[in-house]
Amino acid sequence: MESGENANLCANVNCNDNNPCTAEHCEAKTGLCAYENQPVGVACSAKGACNATGACEEPLEVLGTSSGPTAGFFGLNGMQGAGAGLFLVGLVAGLGLVLLGFGKKKKGK
Repeated sequence: MESGENANLCANVNCNDNNPCTAEHCEAKTGLCAYENQPVGVACSAKGACNATGACEEPLEVLGTSSGPTAGFFGLNGMQGAGAGLFLVGLVAGLGLVLLGFGKKKKGK
């Protein structure tokens, strides 16, 4: 084993954190691992991309997008991602208001 300034403290160190959104390396002087986030948008899976926190995010699958069995029923043919999701959130919120009785006229007026 080497000693002094020439010692390679990283010789048997594995810094791989199995995260495609981080770049890892071993600091030769300390033998400690260091990690840096990959740039936002770097591909990390078949559909995903790295985010600002160093995590791999895949796009959300939204019920009723153009490929689902309910797509035609909800009128979502061709809508993808956030547009379809916002439509469904609005639809559910509107139905909730109707079911709770908002919009009913008060008796006596």
